[in-house]
Amino acid sequence: MTRQSFIFVCLLISVVVAVPAVGVLAVNALQTPMSTLAGWPGVPRFPTSAVPLKPLAQQMSLPLVQVGGHLYWLSPPRHLREILPGSNAIRFELSGFAPVDIEQGANSLNLTFRNTLTLLPDQNWPWRSVWLSGAQTITDPVRRQVRVRLALTSPVGYRLMRYWSKDASVIEIKIATAPTKPTPLAAVSDAFEYQAVYADTAAGKTTVHAVSVPDVNARYHLVPLLSPDGLGTLLPLSQLLKQGGVALAINANFFDPLSKMPIGLLIQNSRLERVDYARRGALGVDVFGNLHFWHPNARGWIKVDGQTLDLDGLNRPPRTNELVLLSSAYGRSVALPEAATVVRVQRRIVRSIEQASTFRPDRQSDYLIATGAARVRLAGVQPGTPVAIGYSLSPAMPAPMKYAWGAGPMLVQGGQVVLDAGAESFDPAFASGRAARSAIGLTANGTLLLVMVAQDRDNAGMTLAELAQWMQTHGASSALALDGGGSASLSFRQGVQWYHLGGTRPVAVGLGLVPR
Repeated sequence: MTRQSFIFVCLLISVVVAVPAVGVLAVNALQTPMSTLAGWPGVPRFPTSAVPLKPLAQQMSLPLVQVGGHLYWLSPPRHLREILPGSNAIRFELSGFAPVDIEQGANSLNLTFRNTLTLLPDQNWPWRSVWLSGAQTITDPVRRQVRVRLALTSPVGYRLMRYWSKDASVIEIKIATAPTKPTPLAAVSDAFEYQAVYADTAAGKTTVHAVSVPDVNARYHLVPLLSPDGLGTLLPLSQLLKQGGVALAINANFFDPLSKMPIGLLIQNSRLERVDYARRGALGVDVFGNLHFWHPNARGWIKVDGQTLDLDGLNRPPRTNELVLLSSAYGRSVALPEAATVVRVQRRIVRSIEQASTFRPDRQSDYLIATGAARVRLAGVQPGTPVAIGYSLSPAMPAPMKYAWGAGPMLVQGGQVVLDAGAESFDPAFASGRAARSAIGLTANGTLLLVMVAQDRDNAGMTLAELAQWMQTHGASSALALDGGGSASLSFRQGVQWYHLGGTRPVAVGLGLVPR
């Protein structure tokens, strides 16, 4: 080896090692003829010979690791931050570039991330999809490597894609496998099970994300998820669930895009917050934790000054000649159509009475607002007067409702498809159109089903009839459609890791599951 060649190799290694965006030096052959480098732009042409780089690097005390046909110089270790499984891919997010090698077995893919550590726990991950039946992570801090074993349902082809920047790297494995027919959701001994399966529709295949929760009443409380800023404000589901120890969540009520108020029945902590719309389907949880799927009619009322007064509206600005209640959950300023009587109620006692044309609720009080001819209904009310606020439901339920969500239409009752979108005042185009969909169902043995249907260039989406049939086929004795389209979203937690599926559109109300 000539002196000039040795100096050139040292300079080449020094230059590449100094590049911060890569973090590792990849030499694309264990023995690279110097003549192949002489044709590169900026490389001087001089007599060359073959140089065995591995012995050379050892003489120079460079820390190298061999992965396949590549040599890598080791920089400070990277960190595997997150593993995100999907219906036809799995994604690994790291703090920087790291070498990885893959070995494929008959029923597994085995990945080894070199020069890598992780804060994720070493454990068996219960991930399920049409191609994945589980995963295992093992960290070796001495060798600075993380091994991930993906258990396959059957042999698959795959394509590895890598993206990186100065301080982040993404490795994505795209799975090339034939779609399969949907498989029944099986009750499991763990708290819940997630599956992504393909479903056949008249327009082609579509992915269905489903979570099944066996014996849900014994394991979880179902609770509404609202923005901390009150009714009339929206947040993505991934933000709504950041409260009260929620483990799973799905979007729920429709909402008005202008007022941002939820549409349909909403009961929170035994208080009626929104009345039903056109007796659409609803899900209720009574004070004993039992779930009810039904078509309710809700009526709000107050008892004051010895009389019971029906409310004309709830948590919305009043129109002329109306008596409306704004509860402490209401989060918007109110512009009144005319001067109105505003009665502030706190702890069931009238605290103040004023005449106003605009005001903003303080989120600590309830407000009775009467306009026009309705003002006479509050004529006898004085500060200190007791006020009872309540509601009634028709048909009457065997126990009071603690929580309720209105959406619709109803899909399944008594194990039979009962879909009648027209009877629930849904537009026929909404029912027959293809879209991303969300639904909630309950099996006869008490397993809760949370379902989100994808729609994109690779997924056809579903009509409401197809969604109803899917829920019935997978064991739902009762099932209710929820808001869909860009609102359709499903989130759940496994250990410290959250998985967010579907849309990111802000929504008015979510349905969360909190462990008992």
